[in-house]
Amino acid sequence: MKIPRRIQQIMPSEGWAAELVEEGEVRAVPLVGWALVQDGTDVIVVGLVPDGRHIGFADEQDGFDGYAYIPSLAADAMDELLDEGEDEEDDEPPSRRSRLN
Repeated sequence: MKIPRRIQQIMPSEGWAAELVEEGEVRAVPLVGWALVQDGTDVIVVGLVPDGRHIGFADEQDGFDGYAYIPSLAADAMDELLDEGEDEEDDEPPSRRSRLN
């Protein structure tokens, strides 16, 4: 019986993607993170990808063919964060003073 993998730590993976081969075409799936995983007696690093409504190990996905660093993924993610921050600033109510007794 195989011992299930156990995640010990999760780290960011900005700009990294899992490459999946489907019908001869390579598709890049952006990673949601890297996981330090206990796999039996080994400790390995595995990419995490969206898997339906869950998160799965990239190397367990059908057609997994490795990882690729795609700089535009990191730049796009940073742009989205900056855009979200600007939107949130516009939506915030004005600050109010509070009085302490």
